[in-house]
Amino acid sequence: MQSDLHRSSPSKTRPALWRGILLLFLTGCLDFGGQNEWLAPDVTNAHLEQIKHTTLISLPAGTKGHAYLVDNGGIDGAMAAKLQIPSAKVAELLSADIFTKGEPEAPAQGIGRDRPWWKPEELVSPISRTQQIKGNQFLGCILGTKGGDHFLYITWFDT
Repeated sequence: MQSDLHRSSPSKTRPALWRGILLLFLTGCLDFGGQNEWLAPDVTNAHLEQIKHTTLISLPAGTKGHAYLVDNGGIDGAMAAKLQIPSAKVAELLSADIFTKGEPEAPAQGIGRDRPWWKPEELVSPISRTQQIKGNQFLGCILGTKGGDHFLYITWFDT
């Protein structure tokens, strides 16, 4: 009788074992991406276009990318950027929805904060805004000056 129990036990566990192995194989093949980071001078016009497309901010001509970080490491995406805005174009940037309709608060997010280039606390007279855009996407911006140059810190995440 005991030998019958041992024979029936593997046959019942075998389908579950194969399902488990198949599940591990399939999830192991999924590519959730990860973090990609570009620093000046490697932040290209294509990256600036992607930032415009993602955030819905029309960046003024002459904007320079200092840093761009994209996190595709999970289900929800996130992005952070540090951009230099031409001084003559700051008024144009301030007409963007984030500055005219956004809430006057600093962005609360984690991506970028551990990077050595993420230093909005060094800005003089910072203007901070947050806004929900495109469904469950959230945008945060901090604009200010450092050494006479205008810098824009952008955070974006999708939930």
